[in-house]
Amino acid sequence: MLQSARKVNSEILMQDKIKNIDLLTKLTSQEFIDFCNKKLIPKLLPLENYRIQQIKHMKFLKLLFEISLVVTILSFAASFIISVAAGVWMEREDSPAHIFMKVGYSGLIFIMFCIWRAFSQTKPFYKNLKENFYNLIFSFLGNFKYYNSDTNSSLSESLQHQISSIKLFQNFNIYRCDDIIEGNYNGLNILVADLYLGYKVVSGKTRITNTVFDGILIYLNCNKNFRSTTVVRIDGGFLENFQISDLEKVKFDDPVFEKTFEVYSNNQIEARNLLTADFMNKLLKAQKRFKMPVTCSFEDGKMYIALHNVKDWFDVPIMDCCLTDIKTFQKILIDLITVLSVLETLQTDKIDL
Repeated sequence: MLQSARKVNSEILMQDKIKNIDLLTKLTSQEFIDFCNKKLIPKLLPLENYRIQQIKHMKFLKLLFEISLVVTILSFAASFIISVAAGVWMEREDSPAHIFMKVGYSGLIFIMFCIWRAFSQTKPFYKNLKENFYNLIFSFLGNFKYYNSDTNSSLSESLQHQISSIKLFQNFNIYRCDDIIEGNYNGLNILVADLYLGYKVVSGKTRITNTVFDGILIYLNCNKNFRSTTVVRIDGGFLENFQISDLEKVKFDDPVFEKTFEVYSNNQIEARNLLTADFMNKLLKAQKRFKMPVTCSFEDGKMYIALHNVKDWFDVPIMDCCLTDIKTFQKILIDLITVLSVLETLQTDKIDL
């Protein structure tokens, strides 16, 4: 997916801007190797030692979990077989059926303990890694700052309020934001959020949850001269029931674009000025290159780009990855490179009226 990223010159980052750089090639450059050896690995070595200790604990917990699971299943099965063989449930608490049943319940409790223990050990470790070292890792690509929604709830709540006011998504009553990254790209301030938006309907005892959006939202403060609202969405598919109030459908002469996207706006002239033939071709190119639906909206001088991909963005299986291995840093950076490559493909810094 990312191997087709545009290859141009290899100029170094300048004034926090990434211009005409093959980002993937930078991850195999001597500059990146030196960055890892000098800035990342020495600081991550204590965490790597701690990770190795945790792996030993996790293996022991896994063994206890497996033993408890077998004991629980056999105990419940024995209790059931004894009860069926006797023809009636044995009411005496010291009866074999009761004893096996108690052993089974004890096994269930121990299984839950193992799961809780494993979760309580890995989550703080992973959270500590992200909070303390993702900023350092992302700094290789520019002036980027990482935030976890758990530790920066005000930023997450502000983003939720912002998303609630735009037309790009349907109404939602479930909001989850895992990661937030702020930075500068080609002179534009950007915010990248790993989001899940859903809509839960409760009718009596029936609860239905529909996914509105699951993926990456990129928020750009373009500082351009438009105040209208223009929404570009996928034609049909998972957004086929999406109704946009107060906006009119905009028709274009490009049959390929019309087949792929639907455009709604409250200003037909500005919509056509924004969605030039060149930009429409770039949007189609982004869909094909990155193998995921890409939608966007222009609202009050801001641009929102949604990458519809349900993968776990900015996450790596830390318990399976060595924290002093350069490949681990490459895996973490590739997701941000994907986001920047989409922006590079769309050339968002050149959007103007």
